[in-house]
Amino acid sequence: MSPVVYNNIDVFLSEYKRDNVIYCYGNYAVSDLVRNLIVSANGVGMSIVLFALDKKISDEMSDVCDVVNHFDDNVDPCKYYIIGGREFNDIMWQGWLIGTDILRSGRSYIYVDVDIVVRKNFESEMLQNFMCCKYDCLVQFNGKNACTGFYSMIPNDRTVDLFTIEFLIANKHLRHEGDQSFFNYVIPKKKLLSVKFLNRDRYPNGAYYYENYESIDDVCNIVHFNCIHEYNNKISKIKEHGLWRLQ
Repeated sequence: MSPVVYNNIDVFLSEYKRDNVIYCYGNYAVSDLVRNLIVSANGVGMSIVLFALDKKISDEMSDVCDVVNHFDDNVDPCKYYIIGGREFNDIMWQGWLIGTDILRSGRSYIYVDVDIVVRKNFESEMLQNFMCCKYDCLVQFNGKNACTGFYSMIPNDRTVDLFTIEFLIANKHLRHEGDQSFFNYVIPKKKLLSVKFLNRDRYPNGAYYYENYESIDDVCNIVHFNCIHEYNNKISKIKEHGLWRLQ
């Protein structure tokens, strides 16, 4: 089936046929990472939806995945926003707000950062965690707490109205360095969600993978190439591990 471009999130939520949405978002500046992510997922039979923050990346990616036009006039298509900066933080919260709209449609979701490479189809394994246990959220583990570059939620009374702009403002989200700091401080402190940390061997973040790849490479469902901030260095690291899918 050919990829579909949806004019906005409302159209997407009214027309998308699946009960679970696997998604990422980004601007044109990260289009190579996005394409590598999508191609890796397509290779194992997974469909990832891109929420495009500008028209250039929407046009660029429309040949390989479903795209939702989610344009943000405040986003420079050609600027790579560095983690930790105020401009990055403004963009970063888009992912949570998109997730809330998905939950309100009655669907579950899996959010995937664009610097992730998919090794195996993880969708069924992830969703089974919700079926057998009373978790609201599954999230990648960095050895200390949650890594919010890869997480999943299901729709229920605790989740559907949680990550709204009103919730973020009420909990002073801009005082935090980013969404990960916010999540790790606010969610456990207020006991808002039942959270399960994912197995590190199967869902490693960057630092853990770089140190242990020789022993865990065969069991990884994903590899998250975080802990590297500069764009070209991130791509070089992916290539170093033979996971760059673009020719």
